[in-house]
Amino acid sequence: MNRYAAYTPNGEILISFSGMTLEESQLSIGDMDEELDLVQTDGFPTKINPSLHYVFEGGVLLRPETPTEDLSGITPFQLDLFKYAAGSSATIANQDGETLDIVDMSAEISLVDAGIYRVSVSQPFPHHELSYEVTVT
Repeated sequence: MNRYAAYTPNGEILISFSGMTLEESQLSIGDMDEELDLVQTDGFPTKINPSLHYVFEGGVLLRPETPTEDLSGITPFQLDLFKYAAGSSATIANQDGETLDIVDMSAEISLVDAGIYRVSVSQPFPHHELSYEVTVT
């Protein structure tokens, strides 16, 4: 059975096809607005999942794992933003709705007031964007 995945120039998989010829798959993506390429995925051991996979140099790879973060601690609580991919940015919001936008991910960030903070990290593809809460006591 022929399997193909349609992907954007940056490697983001938008859709996968199964049981179609290459020509049928090409016709299927011809109607889409984006510039897409196809990669054959017959030899890939699992079903292609756009949230888990991407295309790099003509092959299907797993997207990088997202670093884990401690979700609670005592003040001053140190956020380790340097571990995210180059080109990332973050927004930290406290429970009063005040926000801090961060583009220098190597900066030292300490949460000095107790409370619940929402941290949102935007990472370049193929890394995942993420959002989590941190409780500081």
